Amino acid sequence: TFRMERSVMIEAPKEIVFANVKYWQKWTAWSPWAERDASMTVTISGTDGEVGSVYQWDGDPEITGSGKMTTTAITPNKEIAYHLHFMMPYESESDGYVRLNETAAGATEVTWGFYGDNQFPFNIVMLFMDMEEMMAPDFDQGLNMLKKISEEQAAKVSKYQVREDDWPGKKFAVLRQTVPVAELAGFFGQAYQTIGAASKQARAKITGMPCALYYSWDDQNGQTDVAAAMPAVIMPVNRSVKGEQVETIEMAAGKAYIVDYYGAYEQISYAHMALNMHLSREGIEPEFPCIEEYATDPGSEPDQNKWLTRVYYFAKN
Repeated sequence: TFRMERSVMIEAPKEIVFANVKYWQKWTAWSPWAERDASMTVTISGTDGEVGSVYQWDGDPEITGSGKMTTTAITPNKEIAYHLHFMMPYESESDGYVRLNETAAGATEVTWGFYGDNQFPFNIVMLFMDMEEMMAPDFDQGLNMLKKISEEQAAKVSKYQVREDDWPGKKFAVLRQTVPVAELAGFFGQAYQTIGAASKQARAKITGMPCALYYSWDDQNGQTDVAAAMPAVIMPVNRSVKGEQVETIEMAAGKAYIVDYYGAYEQISYAHMALNMHLSREGIEPEFPCIEEYATDPGSEPDQNKWLTRVYYFAKN
């Protein structure tokens, strides 16, 4: 029987650290073995971030070998447990975990461990080997990379202050699709043109800045369910905007949680992280879609640092 664990203190909130631990896709960024073996390939199956999802790797037999990890339990912001099955260079099975403990000062202690039973003949071999001496350097390296990544993210997220305000409710002319993340810029460019033409045809009055309504974000498959949207008043009132895939929707009035983000769109994920963390701390389940409102026209303001995007989240009733 063997058991080994290592710990590190990370100056970041538990929510940020747990997001890097819960999803297999994030493991590659802090895995010491992925860094060491450039030939290693990773396949993630199942729904990443849920029990039953699988991280399977295949690499150099002398460095990483091959095997898979299957998520067996998740306690939000506290622990992920998994079953580890090595296939090459030799077959073995064990269980692992990553546990988080938030300190009174707001830091997060992370403990990464694994345990199991060695069968014959490896139980004889292990009599002459020190498991901790053999594995601890790798675990320490991985935890230190997790620390670096999480603390860098925390520093960026901490810049954003979440405020609460009343959302008046709005009607939007929208074009909604499932879009590869890499193709979002092209989608928005074409979609806003289509919405503009359809709105003009239906005698709709555009009343605000362009927006994006995000219904889901799928990192695992690199795509998002999103609507390009323009606030609009429909004239006459009972007439819907129709044109290709354009339609009208109405988002009801309610309380909104808002972050003002300044900068290039590529870094806006940290504003979303700030909102998700705030709602999690308040025990609030978000209601989708969330909204990005593009308050600055890039065509009239060349300085990206002055581009304002207002991000809205809403609470589920």
